[in-house]
Amino acid sequence: MQFCSRFAAAFLVLFFFGCRTVRPPERPVANLFPTLFPMSSLSSLPAQATSAAQVSEILSAIGCLDLLTGAGMLSTELETLARGLSQRGYAEIDASRARTSLRWLVLTHYDTNSWRVIGSFQEYPPSVCRFGLSKRDQPTGTAVLAGGAKPEPAWVLEKPGQKIEMYRVTDAKTKKFRWQMVWSVHDDGSQ
Repeated sequence: MQFCSRFAAAFLVLFFFGCRTVRPPERPVANLFPTLFPMSSLSSLPAQATSAAQVSEILSAIGCLDLLTGAGMLSTELETLARGLSQRGYAEIDASRARTSLRWLVLTHYDTNSWRVIGSFQEYPPSVCRFGLSKRDQPTGTAVLAGGAKPEPAWVLEKPGQKIEMYRVTDAKTKKFRWQMVWSVHDDGSQ
């Protein structure tokens, strides 16, 4: 009986003091495997040798690098993104727990030297990311969204080597909306 009570006490001590709750980091974190898009939709993306410096340059060029580092992203996340792009042509950043309006970013290569970066913002995107696009201006197009969602007004800016799109995405159930941006950038090596 005494053995059982000691065993039970030891078990309780180990159970209550030996278990820890692991909380995900409250900073932007890079993912190698898709959590935002189905794996099957990524099979056509070309894997292309990519360095952390290239990822840093593209994030800086679209105005998101400072947002991510300001929210606590570690430089090692750039290496993880580069590895994902090199191996699968796809990488993503989850910033949903970080203190920034940027919720997530997806980076892809869609052909040699061309990048597509898709970002979701809980609030209106900061001006550094919008390159002059403004919701106060007349929309210049319509974004056709996946999943049968109704088309949304879109603001589009095209300039040599870049196309920038901004639009709202409305949740059909909650009627709340978020902002989404797409940056298509051709890197001719001069950036």
